[in-house]
Amino acid sequence: MDQASPQAFGSLRSPAGIARLPNELLALIFRELVDVDRPRHVPVPRGDPPAPVARWLGWLHVTHVCRHWRRVALETATLWCKINLNVGHTWAHEMIIRSQRAPLAINYFAEYDVAGDNIRQDISGHISHISDLKITGYSEFFLNGLLPHLVEPAPILTSLSLSSQSRLSQFFTNLTGLYISVDAEGFADFGPSIVYPAMTELLDALDRMPHLEDLELLGILPASGLQGPLTSSRRSVLLPDLGTLQLSGPFLDCAALVLHHLEYPLTTAVKISCICDISLVHETDAIIPMITRYTQARRPRYVEVTTRENENDEPWVSVLTSLRTSADVYLPDLPGQFSMDWTHPDHEDDWTHALCLLRTFFEVAMLDDVHTLVVDGPVDDEQWRSIIGDSCVGATEVSVSWDGVPGLLSVLRAANAGTPANAFPNIRTLVISEGPSPSHQHEGPVWEEVMETLAEAKSAWYAYSDVRCQFVDAQS
Repeated sequence: MDQASPQAFGSLRSPAGIARLPNELLALIFRELVDVDRPRHVPVPRGDPPAPVARWLGWLHVTHVCRHWRRVALETATLWCKINLNVGHTWAHEMIIRSQRAPLAINYFAEYDVAGDNIRQDISGHISHISDLKITGYSEFFLNGLLPHLVEPAPILTSLSLSSQSRLSQFFTNLTGLYISVDAEGFADFGPSIVYPAMTELLDALDRMPHLEDLELLGILPASGLQGPLTSSRRSVLLPDLGTLQLSGPFLDCAALVLHHLEYPLTTAVKISCICDISLVHETDAIIPMITRYTQARRPRYVEVTTRENENDEPWVSVLTSLRTSADVYLPDLPGQFSMDWTHPDHEDDWTHALCLLRTFFEVAMLDDVHTLVVDGPVDDEQWRSIIGDSCVGATEVSVSWDGVPGLLSVLRAANAGTPANAFPNIRTLVISEGPSPSHQHEGPVWEEVMETLAEAKSAWYAYSDVRCQFVDAQS
């Protein structure tokens, strides 16, 4: 046995042994490799002159090992289904042919100067067997020009994501004055103007995708003021399998217009991100239909306010119909959840404006039964009062970060002293979470101060009872 073992292990390590693996096992190994090592373009270290971007073959290297491996790879259609169109039209076209009409997952990033004719042809010509289509990038012109080409049915498409990362639309939306000095000869070569997709084109495309489960339209929504008679039309697109819907655009009424023409289950998780007028007065007609239509069974009862800078350096305010469970604040998590967040031009990092929008939203949406309030950030007493208002005063659960506790305690003490102030008379659970900087050294004093304040409240005109306090680590 001792003599046989080295020979056996040597056989296992030999290339001949690997080459003789069954075709099914080889195909399974190749599938695992496809997910972790996809073909793509990679930057080359700059030289003099600068070197071009190189093409990384990724898992395709297995087709160069031996004829047997190459034959197995070519005969396994599902290996060729995940296609990044940025590797080039010729490469992408060959991979589509090798997929043998198996369901395709197409990904593409559109640069500013992309022409896109071949790319549109690859997408529109094979839309009938595309199951996942994700297009993002800087070229709104390419994205808008794609919809009219989607004229064929897409019976197996379950996920569609169109995302424009260009900030030009937002820039021009908020512009009040513009002076440009242009060379007339240079102006002749100026690129095509940025246009919003027409609602008819969007609805026509969605009408051919009856089995969509995930739909994202980020920064590419029809402009509500350009639709004419269609805005008041009754046309709707039925998406019975829709599980998640995410919309974002320069105006709230752009998202509201899209929702007006879509029919989807109450279990759909809807996420709206938008830029709002500071007073929200002009957004009333957009907010009320979204709240009353989508949340007839469950009105929003959960409010999250983040006054701490997130990765986008913007305040974040979200109104939810159910508690968020994921750490990712941008994705809907639970079935039937409706969430909405917003910001205001030129005040992206101004918490006062964000809270003003929140109060106005409460009034416009007529929310008066908020169950849980989550506040993350250094909120002072005046900001607490602004957040609480009439809508959150009945909250039974309040979650606050360490640096927001002093402001909350100040509001509670004012109520204890008999000063008219909204201060959660129905609170049953107070959760204090740790902020970005460890502050365990303050846990004891803060705990004692909280309990003392709540004890005073019990004997005051506020009838606190059975309040449960807990400290949690924000990183856990």
